[in-house]
Amino acid sequence: MKSALAYMLALVGSSTKLEEPIGTPGLLLSDEYISLVANHSASFHPNFSKNTIQGVRANAALVTPDVDSFFSGVSGLGRVQFAQALAPPPGGLRAQFLDRLIIVEGDTAAILSASRITTNTSQLLIQTTLAETMIFDKDALLSRIVSIGESGLAVAQQSGEAKLPSVEPIALNPIANTSAGFTFKIKEKAAQFNINFNNKNSSANGLLATENVTVVSDGRNSTGRASLVNLFTRYNTSIPDLVQHDEFVLGQGNWAATEYIFQGTRNGTFTMLNGTEVKPNGVQYRARGMRFMRFNDAGLVDLFWQAADNDAFVNPVYLANPTLA
Repeated sequence: MKSALAYMLALVGSSTKLEEPIGTPGLLLSDEYISLVANHSASFHPNFSKNTIQGVRANAALVTPDVDSFFSGVSGLGRVQFAQALAPPPGGLRAQFLDRLIIVEGDTAAILSASRITTNTSQLLIQTTLAETMIFDKDALLSRIVSIGESGLAVAQQSGEAKLPSVEPIALNPIANTSAGFTFKIKEKAAQFNINFNNKNSSANGLLATENVTVVSDGRNSTGRASLVNLFTRYNTSIPDLVQHDEFVLGQGNWAATEYIFQGTRNGTFTMLNGTEVKPNGVQYRARGMRFMRFNDAGLVDLFWQAADNDAFVNPVYLANPTLA
C-alpha cells in the first residue's frame, strides 16, 4: 500500500431500492451503536492529521483485522495495509484530512473532507476534495472503506495549471433535525440524478435543485442549474456510452450522499483538467465518485458537491479491463 504522502499525492490520482436496509444484516441499530459509529467515523481524520505513529496506531485500533480498503484505485486488505496507507509523510511535509460533513445512517458513514498537504511552515502545496464511505461491524469497528480523491486536480495544482485555494479554517457543516419522512424523500431525489442520467434525461436534474444552486467540483465553485446539469453532460461526446450506478444512497437530516460507479469508453476527444486534449482510444475506464447534497425546506438541492477524479479516463489505474488495454 502507499504511504500517506503517496496516497495524498495520488489524489494528485440504475435504480436504488431505498426501502432495503443498508449494511450488516441483522445488526441492531441502537442509538448507542449509531452514536459510537458517529464517534469512530469522526476520529480517523484527526488521528491521521497528527502525522505521528501514535495517530496511525489509534486509527488501526478502530478497524477490523480484515478491513477492506480502497484508496483512490488502490485496494488493500487487513490492518497492516490500512496502516501503511496512512503512514506519516516524510519530513518537511504535513498531511491533513479536514472534515466538512459527516453523514451517519445505521452502520454506514459518508464523509466529505478537504485533503491538504502543506510544508511545516504552512505553505500550501495541494488541496483537493476527499470523500469516503465507511462501513462498521457490530462492534463499530471499520470493516470497509472506499476513499475517493481528485488526482487530476492534484496533478494540475502541482504543475501550476490549477489555482490553489487560500488556506482557511474548515469546519463541519450543520445537519438539520428533520423528520424521517423528509430524509427518506431527499434520498429518493438523490438517487434520481443517476436514473435521469442513464435515461438520457440529464436536463431533468436541474429541476431537482434551486435556481441558484451552488455546485462544487474539480476545485471550482459555480452557481445555477446549468452548472449542475453540466456535471452530467460534459462527457457526452468524449465518453458517449457512460453509465453511472449508485452503490450507496445515505441520508441524515437535510443532507444526502451517494457513492457511485461510473464506467465508459473513451471514444471521443477527452479534455483533461489542465486543458490537454487526449485522443480517443476505444478503451473502457471504471471509477468511483461521491456526491453530497444539501436540501432546503422545499426538498430542492441548494448545495451540490461532487468528488470524483475528472481525469480518470486517462489514468491506467482506472482501466476497466487492464488485460485488454
